[in-house]
Amino acid sequence: MSSSLIIKGKSAEVLSKLQKQFNNYVKRIQTLKTDIDETQKQLDLAQIRIHKEIAPLENEITVLDIEVVKLFDEEYSNDYFKKAEKKKIADFILEKAFPLIEQGHEELKEIYEKYTDGKSFEEQDQEAEAATADKMKRMMSMMFGIDFDDDTDVSTPEKLQAYMDSKMSQNQAEQEARRANRKKSDKQIKKEEKARQELKNISKAARAIYTDLVKAFHPDLEQDEAEKERKTKIMHRITEAYEKDDLFELLRLKIELQGENIDAM
Repeated sequence: MSSSLIIKGKSAEVLSKLQKQFNNYVKRIQTLKTDIDETQKQLDLAQIRIHKEIAPLENEITVLDIEVVKLFDEEYSNDYFKKAEKKKIADFILEKAFPLIEQGHEELKEIYEKYTDGKSFEEQDQEAEAATADKMKRMMSMMFGIDFDDDTDVSTPEKLQAYMDSKMSQNQAEQEARRANRKKSDKQIKKEEKARQELKNISKAARAIYTDLVKAFHPDLEQDEAEKERKTKIMHRITEAYEKDDLFELLRLKIELQGENIDAM
């Protein structure tokens, strides 16, 4: 966003309310763009540090965790430990080995399955997923009032999000239908009429600005080929903004392409 888009006058009082508002928007957009650029720089530096410093440490920790699981497995059969202590060791092995196997360290499966009462890692994994899904269902029901069908598959975050979006859209549609069936008050009717009128005025203003821009930048009126190509690209931007009924973008284009004075629009 260029500072050249700022509308200037002989004094601040000369600018209209709309011009001042436009200037404020331009300044805010420039500030946000600067903040985004700075944040991106920090993120890039963080990614470099993660790759160089943190990732190697995580790999070292994983190697040590694997060694710990194997060591506890070797010591489990030691008669020195009592039954209760062996139970704690077994629970520790299961807790430590599970995420490591999920990460791809298949060599720990054999150790893991020694402490699961005959169940395979895959069976344990499915039970854990089912328990997590039930917990998520209860949590979402409490937070958002969503009722989950018994056979609803929310085994992944994507499936859970898709189901929630569907349910919330359904609930919203039902609420809107109930509101539509209610008799509107005179105040509501006037408010809706005012909103429609404002939209109509915005469309009229957008159409007027669009007409001015088309007259000035239509490529068919240009003889020079280079200038014709430039105006073709400009017309694409103008038409896109008009089709979206984007008054602010049309205003921005008018200022950018025709100068700083928007009073004549």
